[in-house]
Amino acid sequence: MHNIYFTEEHLLFRQSLKDFLQKEVVPHVEEWEKTGTIDKFIWEKFGEMGYFGLATPEEFGGLGLDIFYTVILLEELQKINSGGFAAAIWAHAYLAMTHLNKEANDDIKERYLKPSVEGTKIGCLCISEPFGGSDVAGMRTTANKKGDKYILNGSKTFITNGVYADYMIVAAKTNAKLGNKGISIFVVDRNSKGVTANKLNKLGWRASDTAELAFDNVEVPAFNLMGVENLGFSYIMEHFSLERLIMGVNAHARAEYALDYALQYMSEREAFGKTINQFQALRHRVVDLHADIEMCK
Repeated sequence: MHNIYFTEEHLLFRQSLKDFLQKEVVPHVEEWEKTGTIDKFIWEKFGEMGYFGLATPEEFGGLGLDIFYTVILLEELQKINSGGFAAAIWAHAYLAMTHLNKEANDDIKERYLKPSVEGTKIGCLCISEPFGGSDVAGMRTTANKKGDKYILNGSKTFITNGVYADYMIVAAKTNAKLGNKGISIFVVDRNSKGVTANKLNKLGWRASDTAELAFDNVEVPAFNLMGVENLGFSYIMEHFSLERLIMGVNAHARAEYALDYALQYMSEREAFGKTINQFQALRHRVVDLHADIEMCK
């Protein structure tokens, strides 16, 4: 983005983040993409640097910074040649943690949000199901109240961080008769009895684990309900706006990185006695792509 959006503090933050990623992340990217597992140490280092707390209030360990710090974080994550690592980070910080920030009470924030900011607990958001992704109202997972617990049954799919997360933000129907007005949000420990995960074997973005999750009579304490019972659909719709913005920033930054990568290749590749960045047709194409990317800003 143009500098009208970024102060000197923003620019210093960007440079510091770039340096951090080059030192702490880039040397490990190839291995993480190969194994499909991100080493635990990097989560805690992100926490130490405050990167998970950019949008979290100071009272819960965050920094409470404006959204352009988030934009910078997302942009730079797209420029280290690992879409999988970037996905794992933003799924934790801006999918799972968004619900903790907005719907969780102080007790839940102490137990889950603070460790999330510190990088000692990793979260995932569980909404998509085998029979319904964007059709949130059509979800089949249920959470039936039984005394001081909810009994969770159902399944979720394409869940980023679903295998290695410490906790899950789960959407389930607490009153199936009400349709989308009967959905609630819970925080559930990943190691709860009755939770099983199957890691999906993906073609790309392999550094981030993506899971199918199954819930078989999982007991969730009633105090792990987030927000008001049956208002989960409105919470999800509200946060979809931020998720769409995040994906837009990701896509744009990835396009910038792809063009930079192509330009570097063109400066090195030779054909007919000269580097291919000297061929007029290719130069025209690059200009068109650059103009499209600039317009998107």
